[in-house]
Amino acid sequence: MTGSILTVIGKAKLASATSENQLEITHVAVGDGNGSYPVLTENRIALAHEVWRGHASNPIRDSQATNTLMFESVIPPDVGGFTIREIAIFDRSGAMIAIGHVDPAQQKPLPTQSTGIEMTVRIVIALANAAETNLILQTEKLEQQAGKGMEQEQLEEPVTHVSRRKLLTAFGMAGAALAAGSILPGSLTAYGKEGLSVAGTVYEGSNGKDKIPPGIAAKLELVTHNELAGREMAEAHPASAIKDSTGKNQQEINSGLLDINEMLAISNPANGSRVFVKHYDAAQGILEGGGEFVYDATKSNKNDGGICFNGWVRVTDNAAINVKWFGAVGDGVKDDYQALYNCFNHHFNPEVGTTDPNALQHAIPSLTFHLPRGCYRYTEPLRLPCKGTITCEGNLNYFARPDVVTQKNRATLFYDGDNLEVAALYTPMFKYVNNSWVLISDSTEFFTYSANINTHSMVRGCEYRFNLVTRRKTKIGLNAFGTESGNINVAIGTLGSWASPQKQASWGDYNPDDLSPRVGITCCTAWNLVFDRPRILAHNQGIYMGGSTGSVVIREGYINRQVSSAASSVTDGLVYSHSALPVSKQGLTSAITAVDADVSIYDTVTEGWGAPYMLFGGRISIFTPHIEGPNDIMMHDWIVYNCKLDVYNWGNIRSMQLRAGTSVIYSCGMSSDKGHYVHLQGSSYYRDNSLFNLLDGVPYDQYTNTAFLKISNVPTYKAINGFYVSDLRNMKQVGLQGENVVKLPIYMDPSRSGNKGIGLGVSNAVQSLSDLQEAIRILGSNWNGVVNLTSNLTVSASYDFSVLNNIQNIIFTINAGVTLTISNRFMVGCNNITFNGGGSIVVNSPLIEPRFTTYSPAVTIRLSNVTVSGASAIVRGDSMFGHVNLFVEPNVNMTSWTGKYLYSTSSYGFFNVAVLTTNRSAAIKSNEASNNNVDAANFIVANKIFVA
Repeated sequence: MTGSILTVIGKAKLASATSENQLEITHVAVGDGNGSYPVLTENRIALAHEVWRGHASNPIRDSQATNTLMFESVIPPDVGGFTIREIAIFDRSGAMIAIGHVDPAQQKPLPTQSTGIEMTVRIVIALANAAETNLILQTEKLEQQAGKGMEQEQLEEPVTHVSRRKLLTAFGMAGAALAAGSILPGSLTAYGKEGLSVAGTVYEGSNGKDKIPPGIAAKLELVTHNELAGREMAEAHPASAIKDSTGKNQQEINSGLLDINEMLAISNPANGSRVFVKHYDAAQGILEGGGEFVYDATKSNKNDGGICFNGWVRVTDNAAINVKWFGAVGDGVKDDYQALYNCFNHHFNPEVGTTDPNALQHAIPSLTFHLPRGCYRYTEPLRLPCKGTITCEGNLNYFARPDVVTQKNRATLFYDGDNLEVAALYTPMFKYVNNSWVLISDSTEFFTYSANINTHSMVRGCEYRFNLVTRRKTKIGLNAFGTESGNINVAIGTLGSWASPQKQASWGDYNPDDLSPRVGITCCTAWNLVFDRPRILAHNQGIYMGGSTGSVVIREGYINRQVSSAASSVTDGLVYSHSALPVSKQGLTSAITAVDADVSIYDTVTEGWGAPYMLFGGRISIFTPHIEGPNDIMMHDWIVYNCKLDVYNWGNIRSMQLRAGTSVIYSCGMSSDKGHYVHLQGSSYYRDNSLFNLLDGVPYDQYTNTAFLKISNVPTYKAINGFYVSDLRNMKQVGLQGENVVKLPIYMDPSRSGNKGIGLGVSNAVQSLSDLQEAIRILGSNWNGVVNLTSNLTVSASYDFSVLNNIQNIIFTINAGVTLTISNRFMVGCNNITFNGGGSIVVNSPLIEPRFTTYSPAVTIRLSNVTVSGASAIVRGDSMFGHVNLFVEPNVNMTSWTGKYLYSTSSYGFFNVAVLTTNRSAAIKSNEASNNNVDAANFIVANKIFVA
């Protein structure tokens, strides 16, 4: 049998524990060892086969041995049906701190098998001194049996001593080794419901001498071999006599060989020989990476640097593959490239000229790789495993600074190579060249994808979770070419250190000493890939997806642009250019670039990019985007080209101020025959900023259906106040939703130059009557019929509003100081049209020509609070049939107007006129009396009211 040992993780955690950062033991677990006793090594991270786990008690102190603490847990009576051969304790993070054997094995029956046994398992750990007990967290007052040792807890009967031999036999060695080469005190006690030790009932003497009284916690005192050898104990078993099932004795395990080199120096090892190695390479200062090895003569020619050394095969107990088994140090100084490469690729050695990469891919085993805490510096591009899982200890970086290299509180990969034109990490892939498949060693060959290259990715079903930092402006962080059915949960890059003097973080507050790549992640021809909470700090692009990439999900990402100043949206180095991008847009930084990709993006934050999203082809769905960044950097939220884009709940997008050359959406061209579109749905954050460009760029097809932008389901409490669009014909619809929807007006401001516009609640503007008609089409039923004129407008060509035959009421609000000049006629099909607002109307041509339809059999025209001048008619009737009503309110000034109320040549219908203002010229009043200002022709003037 062998005693318990402290794991590598346990040693590290105890060594790093302080009174402010204590180690908390939370659980005790037992296992059945899968039917046998597993080999104990410090590299173990789990029991061989765990059968039960329970909460550990608060640490209990022994008043007689003040440097010891005990933890216990109770296995309830209704749990059982297993044999206990192994035991371990765990901390709050789930890390296994110590592991031990229970020898002989203890049975835990089910209630149906006996009367129901409750078992208490206890582990005692001993520290160097009493003060170090403060390194173990106590969630409440530390329990202590004052004046008593653990072996004398609340005795109900006098203590009966038990022989050491029988205790060793009954309980095994279940302590925790806290110093190299030492076995320290420990105990494992199992009680039945009656308080009788299970082991005691099995091994009690015929005279009851060795019976353990009820309530006694049997304490097993274990000492080092040297101490044991010096004692005169006839029944004591020295460590050299305690052997496991393979014949390995405890002394050999404690002592072991110095390192791998000493193991390899063994001449002619027998097949099946077994050794324990302390270190990987003592001479090189690589003190971890030892373990148990068994010699397999059939593998004498194999050496992968970690699992097999010339036939010496590491005993792993199916644990995760630890990079330290391959000689990695993780101190941020040593070059760990060879160790990392050997670890990730020891099971993957494809030959040049592989005839069937698909078969090779299926033959590769899926493994789990473990990165303990530390910074693993390496200087050459590193190929990742093609199947399996990479996990790291500690949290992923978030807003990390360059000192992450010197921190040891998490596992970090650090590419520190001189060649910056590479990918720091890349996935394996084959290329078909000269009638054979060749494994590609160029880590950046597939940054952009060529459909003319026949390739085969080897990555399937991988899960990557790690931190990665690179030498500043390395080309690519992770090149995940062809990753299929994978999950990538990584943090890449750092911010610069704080600028001096230190102040609150803002743009320009970081020194240019970051450890970030130019592109965080690239993936081409990827499929069914999930980026789970990626944290990326990069210079030029966060994530690039291209080359027929499909079914990709980005979930809760944070993609931040690393800048040393806010001077420009474009950084040096890698300049991304798409054939559709105009020269002025080439090189823009982007959080997410997708080319011919099918992508869904959820709750992702992008910050500080020139164009957070650049989308060229494919279908993209974005849910609740959070787009942030200063206005002197951001140029466009989305650059789109021949794609299908749905944006849901765009309520967290930073306001985009109206600046030259900027917009929310920039179109590089959209193909109407393929049904490309942009659909913004849900609430809008832009309502707090009335001056922003919604859309500019290149309209995709001016000869067919050019409407590709649609806004819908905007709650009225977050209604868009106003925006500009370079060509309103690119818009399909603006739709509102919610109870009691308040319909919106349209603003016209023809004096504004450089932008088209549509005002939805503020004084933005369309610039011409054709734009007005487009704006009315876009709003549809959401338009309230108001046109607000904020600068002078001249109608110089005939304009037909008959398309508006479903609009019941139109109001032209001509603001004070603004003049509407009619040099050609309006043609309107609606029920009611009103001109008001305090401005002026110059009628050099008839103001209104009604278009009667089934929707508008009668038209009412009302003038209110306007000044009318000019010599043309108010209403013109040509080839029409219907009813016309004209009302002139008392607040209208017509002293400079000399025209007619109605001019008709061939129309039929009825005309009613009521003029209630007295501000008319004498000539007008004279014509009213003689009916000269009503040229009705075939029109019947039914009613006339003229206030004197």
